[in-house]
Amino acid sequence: MGRSRAHGGSGLGLSIVAAVTELHHAQIHLDSTLGRGTRVEIVFPRNSVGYL
Repeated sequence: MGRSRAHGGSGLGLSIVAAVTELHHAQIHLDSTLGRGTRVEIVFPRNSVGYL
């Protein structure tokens, strides 16, 4: 089970992911279904990770 604020987490996870995503000019996609979970996809542009 993931850690949330209700279970002792700091609540910073998504904020950190959003900051890193923005720094690398990437895109973040979230798809959440109640009772099933959440799918997170982060798409980085090729040039942000050293590829030409």
